[in-house]
Order: sequence, then structure tokens, then C-alpha cells
Amino acid sequence: MFYLKQGLHFGFVVVRTGKKIELPPRLWYIELMSSSPSKEEVMERFRKSGFIVLLIGCVFALILLGPSIKSMFANLFYKALQSDIQVMPTTIKEWARPDAVEIFSKELAECGFVQIGEFTINQSDRMKILAFMQPEKKIYAMVYDQYGKPALLDFYTFFEDGTSVRYTTAENPLRERPPGKQIWYVEEAMSIRELFDKMVQERPKKPILPVSKEGFAPALEKYMEEVSLWDSKNFMN
Repeated sequence: MFYLKQGLHFGFVVVRTGKKIELPPRLWYIELMSSSPSKEEVMERFRKSGFIVLLIGCVFALILLGPSIKSMFANLFYKALQSDIQVMPTTIKEWARPDAVEIFSKELAECGFVQIGEFTINQSDRMKILAFMQPEKKIYAMVYDQYGKPALLDFYTFFEDGTSVRYTTAENPLRERPPGKQIWYVEEAMSIRELFDKMVQERPKKPILPVSKEGFAPALEKYMEEVSLWDSKNFMN
């Protein structure tokens, strides 16, 4: 067999018999090959063929198992996200909007709320939270204070079946929320008392989880993790 190769010839060609054929230097040369392949050539061809078969098999596997593989890696990614949020107690030395925090605290006290404490979130150390609870109505209240943004107020009710209701002064992001996570956004000016009464009157009539100082951080972490997980899945899909 003869193979035409491009390259610089250095004066001779080595034949498989071990003989050297003197040739004048040129840019094109012919290498003489024996008609029967050697053991090394057979193994090399076998390796190349095996690689091609393996590649074809991988392509078919991806076509047939692609959705399952994607789902498996997505679940691992979502699981990693799910346990990353921590609501940590802290001592806040300075509020971004102390006047707003003072007004919120006063009006919440008038609605029967008891202060739980000050908290921060590990994923946003600039976020400052002042938490309250209303034991009679089983409602948590949270004042959010962050530099560069207005102070916000949230009311939360958590039900025994795992669902929840949130009434908030935050801006409506106009995106789909997780099933069982009902959210009502304030669109008209109203007092804290009016917002509180609205939640009490409109929330679903079903068993509610009790509120406590010890239960606040775990309840908020679970809620934020579920919402974050839902948002991540929608973003990936």
C-alpha cells in the first residue's frame, strides 16, 4: 500500500524490510508500506473503532436518557441550594431607616405583637430584620431594613398542611409563586392595623401553626428555601 504524505523529505525512505532507498530531497514523498498490517496497526485500528462505537453509544444514551440525566443533575443542584439559607440572630447597631423601624414597632405593639429579636440572613448580610409575633392570631411580622431600599413590612401565617400566606408592602415582582405560597401585595396606602386586619379576615380558615420565639428562624428559613428552590427551577427550565 502506498500513502502520499506532505512534508519535507530528508534524503531517504525507510521501508518495512529495514532497507533505505536514497531519494533526492523534495517536498512530496511516497512512503512504502507492507500490504499486511502489523500487530501495532491492528491494535491502533481496533482502538479507533472502539472509540467510534463508544461515541455512538454515548450519543444514543444521551438521546434516550437525556431527560433523566438532566433531572438527576438538576435535583442535585436544587438540593444544594435548598440548605444554604440561614436566618441568624444578631445585634443591629444601626438601622438604615431608624424612624421607619420605630414607627413599625410602635404600631405592631398596638396590634398585640411581641418583639422576638433582631436577625440577619447569611446570603445578604446587609439585610436587617426585626421580628415580631402575635400569639393570639398566630402571625409573624418582620420589618426589613436595608441600605438603598425602603423599609418593608411582612405578615406571615404558616398552616399545618405546609402552606402559608404572606401579606407584604414589598413591590410585586409579577412572577409565578410556588404552590401553597399565597402572597398579597399592598397596592393602596393603608395602615399597619388595616393590613393586619386584612390578613386575619382573608386568610384561609384552616389549622394554623403556633408562633414562638424559637420557631421563628426555622419557619422563615423553610419558607425562603422553598421559594428560592422554586425560583431556581423556573430559571433553569
